[in-house]
Amino acid sequence: MTTSEQDRTVEGKVVVLTGACGYIGSATALALAAAGARLVLSDRAGMPIEELVDRCASAGGHAVAHRGDITEDRDIRAMIDVAVSTWGRIDVLVNNAGGTDLAAGGDSDVESMDLGLWDRMMAVNLRGPMLACKYALPTMTSGGGGSIVNVASTAAFAGDVGLAAYSASKAGVLGLTRAVATSHGKRGIRCNAVAPGSVVTPAAAAMMGEEFMRSREATRLTPRLGRAEDVAHMVAYLASDRSSYVTGQTFLVDGGGFAHQPWVVG
Repeated sequence: MTTSEQDRTVEGKVVVLTGACGYIGSATALALAAAGARLVLSDRAGMPIEELVDRCASAGGHAVAHRGDITEDRDIRAMIDVAVSTWGRIDVLVNNAGGTDLAAGGDSDVESMDLGLWDRMMAVNLRGPMLACKYALPTMTSGGGGSIVNVASTAAFAGDVGLAAYSASKAGVLGLTRAVATSHGKRGIRCNAVAPGSVVTPAAAAMMGEEFMRSREATRLTPRLGRAEDVAHMVAYLASDRSSYVTGQTFLVDGGGFAHQPWVVG
């Protein structure tokens, strides 16, 4: 087997990816395309999905676009229908769509919580993945099984200032992951979660400034902060048959941020 063949770890697998046009989403789409996937790329209106479809083709995969709202039942049903009508089945579902700040004023502590923001955060970060699982599972099980990968966050494991809704929603994703792994494991479904931490977008780095980036980097065991590709490669592994004995687990992609005591700084 050649090196290129070894890299085609999801050759021919049909993958539904939500939040495809975001920083982590687009990197994941390209990693899966390079590994041979046939993709349904889903994101909301206004996002450059067609451009990403072309980039996936250049990377060696095949992709079609779906525009929809992860909080809308009918849009998620339509996303599943696109996969089935285009490719005939679903082998992998990647629940990547999510949000951290969905209203003016942003997330907050519980005492100051805006109830509308709380509800929207739960709708996007938790209800959306649940609905995607709900509607993808019948197709996946009838086709012999497959892999579900939920993108959570290290915020599910530890509190932060002003991220109560986000943290709670991502903790819920971990519970959802274990529930699906348990209920559908004997029907051929694996379900795992990936929890990124300190994966910094160029826009976030520019906004936070160099001093903040250095302080964040000092808490990592690696000599750098995370990149979207770091998460994408973990998702691709969990989507592939190489992880066929792995289910119900959460993988932290955080440069070792949660591997040490809080007073240990590099």
